Amino acid sequence: MVAGIALTPEERGVNVEPSEPRHWSGRARQLTALLMVFPIGVAGIIILLIGRDWIGLFLLSAALPSAAITFVPRGVRAVRRLIEHRRARRFPQATNPPIEQIAADLRRLLWEHDAYLRFGGSARRSRRLSGLEAAITDRALQAARALDAPHPAWPAHGRLSRQQLRKLLRALATEDLVLPTAVGLLAPDSRC
Repeated sequence: MVAGIALTPEERGVNVEPSEPRHWSGRARQLTALLMVFPIGVAGIIILLIGRDWIGLFLLSAALPSAAITFVPRGVRAVRRLIEHRRARRFPQATNPPIEQIAADLRRLLWEHDAYLRFGGSARRSRRLSGLEAAITDRALQAARALDAPHPAWPAHGRLSRQQLRKLLRALATEDLVLPTAVGLLAPDSRC
């Protein structure tokens, strides 16, 4: 203060930047609550045991709501996870998508593969075709498992050879899975 006049921080040359509010993590809040609530609760219980009922009840009435607000949501989440885990063990869900979804994906991938064979550029063609054939292999093997059709073992390198893939797709078609016959992998003239 200069002669009774209050100076602002900027006038005094102090760098004042607005600070962002601090947000505590869940663990920090719980630790702080535990360090504050636990001693108060213990003191309330000790005072109740000594015989000073109204002081002990006062301390407990201050500690219990704080502890409940802090720790009950975590307990509820733990109980919910336990119930969901037991329900998942008791009523297991199918790990594969339904056969309709597998068939739709397989048809889409076959059409995409055929279009890429016809119109794909040569620079990226082999990498893209390899990826499409790996995806077709994945879906075809899923379909074979779902239909209990004979199928080769899952390939270690990610995809079956084109000949193996053609054989598997034809086996799926004989199992009444509707697949487009005009695509390269199923065409009778062996365009692939």
